[in-house]
Amino acid sequence: MVVTFALATLENVFGPVYDLVEIRDRALGIIIGTVVSAMIYTFVWPESEARTLPQKLAGALGMLSKVMRIPRQQEVTALRTYLQIRIGLHAAFNACEEMCQRVALERQLDSEERALLIERSQTVIRQGRDILHAWDATWNSAQALDNALQPDRAGQFADALEKYAAGLATALSRSPQITLEETPASQAILPTLLKQEQHVCQLFARLPDWTAPALTPATEQAQGATQ
Repeated sequence: MVVTFALATLENVFGPVYDLVEIRDRALGIIIGTVVSAMIYTFVWPESEARTLPQKLAGALGMLSKVMRIPRQQEVTALRTYLQIRIGLHAAFNACEEMCQRVALERQLDSEERALLIERSQTVIRQGRDILHAWDATWNSAQALDNALQPDRAGQFADALEKYAAGLATALSRSPQITLEETPASQAILPTLLKQEQHVCQLFARLPDWTAPALTPATEQAQGATQ
């Protein structure tokens, strides 16, 4: 299109073209070129983000694991880092959601394969957001303890999430199952924190199993959650 415009401009000494036949021919050339390009990029050499989408999801979950590794303390640096990564995580989930919408329009993919990829990806995005919000709720309880009693649990969550994210690109990720150890009843604040972290376990267990041929029903309870 740029070349066509340049030829018309140079040929007519920077003046408009009044020959209707020439205008028609050039318009037809532009239309034909556009159609041919669309056919090539749709059927011959299609552009696809289907393989990039799991990697994008893995990147977002990697950021979520970083959030979980930040000490849950009333300390300015920790809070600032937490909020900065949290903002970036929301942007990452939004970008994944937009990519899902584009992949849904890629008709060169098998319809069942495309639907399964979209459904799993949307489930990861939804559960990822829910996990982030549930983790926010643990901060008040953990800060009251100065994060001194439960530093290993946060690392346990982060390790499980990183392992799950690492398998997304090769479709080897299974729903994480985390078992929480019981804590002494003498700790007044711990029952609240334990209940909140058990809820996080439940959300982890609802992440889709990418090794299954089709989506399995969401696991209702994590292995370590109490009824």
